[in-house]
Amino acid sequence: MQLHIASAEGDLEGVRIVVEEGGAKVDLADRWGHTGLSEARRVAAHQVEDYLQPLMQLAGKGAIRCVQHPQAPTFAQLQLIAPAKLLAAGVHPK
Repeated sequence: MQLHIASAEGDLEGVRIVVEEGGAKVDLADRWGHTGLSEARRVAAHQVEDYLQPLMQLAGKGAIRCVQHPQAPTFAQLQLIAPAKLLAAGVHPK
C-alpha cells in the first residue's frame, strides 16, 4: 500500500519510486476499493494524478504489469524493451 500512502500525501517522487523501481501495480485497490489514482484525486494531488492516469490506461490495456495482467512487463521492463509505449502514453520516466 506504499503507492496509496504516497499518493494520498501528494508525494510524486515517492509514487515514482514505488512504481518505477518497486514495481507497484497501479491498479491495486485497498480494502475500501481505492487505488493510488483515486487517493491522488481525493487530495487534489494533480501532479500525481497526471503521472498515474496514463499508467492506469496502460494497465487497462495489459501493457504494464497490474492486478488484471500479472504477466505483463513491469514498468522497469517496459522502459527497457518498449520505452516508446511509455512516451506515447504520456509517461516520462525519471
